[in-house]
Amino acid sequence: MHLTLHVWRQKSASLKGKMVRYAADDINPDMSFLEMLDVVNWQLIEEGEEPIAFDHDCREGICGSCGMMINGVAHGPRRATATCQLHMPHFKDGDTIYIEPWRSRAFPVLRDLIGIAVLLIESFSLAVLSPFPQVALRKPTPFW
Repeated sequence: MHLTLHVWRQKSASLKGKMVRYAADDINPDMSFLEMLDVVNWQLIEEGEEPIAFDHDCREGICGSCGMMINGVAHGPRRATATCQLHMPHFKDGDTIYIEPWRSRAFPVLRDLIGIAVLLIESFSLAVLSPFPQVALRKPTPFW
């Protein structure tokens, strides 16, 4: 598959972002959407560019940290499916795809496709699911 991606790029929460166009070539139609982004990132790294920052934890449709807007729809075209469970057969060869972070005044974008809402989901998941809550409730070290 050959796709045209328009991806929201933003270096930090304090800087303005913009849509950047990328060609996603030779994408295997059996890939997941996040695997497709991994391939694009490998290409960017090989070209000496900064990879697209996006979050994912489980890649199993459980944690919700992979949330993003795909063509203006939360998680993309497949209803009741997390982005990590979205696969490329839901797109056609030659499609143009717009990828943006979840956005709202309460949940600002931290970098590229990562917003503060993702950190809240991860913190809650750790606190609820961890067998060691005293470890899970430590203040996380920011990665940005």
